Amino acid sequence: MDAMDAIDRADEADEYYDKGQALVMDGQYIAALLCVSKAIELRGTEDAYDYYGRGAVYYKLENYKEAVRDITKAIELRDEEYAPDYYGRGKAYVGLEKFEEAISDLTKAIEICSAPENWYEMTKECADAYNERGIAFFHSRKYDEAISDLTKAIDMRAEADIYDYLARGVAYLENDNYGKAISDLTKAMTLRDREESMDYHLRAVANFRGGNRNAALRDIDKALKLNPSCKEAKALRRQIAAS
Repeated sequence: MDAMDAIDRADEADEYYDKGQALVMDGQYIAALLCVSKAIELRGTEDAYDYYGRGAVYYKLENYKEAVRDITKAIELRDEEYAPDYYGRGKAYVGLEKFEEAISDLTKAIEICSAPENWYEMTKECADAYNERGIAFFHSRKYDEAISDLTKAIDMRAEADIYDYLARGVAYLENDNYGKAISDLTKAMTLRDREESMDYHLRAVANFRGGNRNAALRDIDKALKLNPSCKEAKALRRQIAAS
C-alpha cells in the first residue's frame, strides 16, 4: 500500500468512526458497532480512540465483556492515562458484577480527574466516577463508602442529578437511615419529568421501616396506581396493611 492509499484508508476510517458516533447519539447501537468496527478494519494501525469508541458501543448494547476487552486495548495503546478509559471500563465491570475491579478502575479515573491540571475541565467526569464507584460500593454492601461517594458526586455537580439522589437514597435505606433515605428519594422525585412507580415504592419501604405506616400506605397506593400489575408493590401493600 502506497502513502496515498494509506491516507485514503485513514480518511475513510475517520468517516466510519464519526458516523458511528453519530449513530450512538441517535440510539442506533448495532449500526454504530458496525461502523466503528469498519473503522478499526480500515485504519491499518491500531488506534486507542477506535477501541474506546467500540467499547462504549458494546457497553450501550450491554455486552460488558466485549466492552472491557476493547477498553483494555485502548488503555494499552495510549501514551498517557485517560480518565474516560478507566471510567468506561469501571462501568462495564459493574455490569459484569466484578465490583472490586470496578472500584479499582473508578478510583483510577477519580485520581486522574482530580489532578490539579484536570480539575476544572473534568469536574463532571469526576462526579460521574464518584457516582459509579458509589454504586459499586453499594453492590459490595459497603454502604458508608457508597454514601460518601454519592455525596461527593452531589457536591461537585453544578446541577442536581436524579441518579445521585436516587442511589444515595437507596444506600441510606439499606444503611437503616430512613429519614435521610426519605429525604433523598423525595428529592429524586422532584427532579423527574414524570412520576415513577418505583420511586414511591422505595419511599414506601423507607417509611414502613421507619415506622410511619400511614405515609407508607399512601406511597405504596400511589405506586400501585402508577403500576397496578407490580407484584412486589402488591406484596408490600399486604405487608403494610397487616402490620
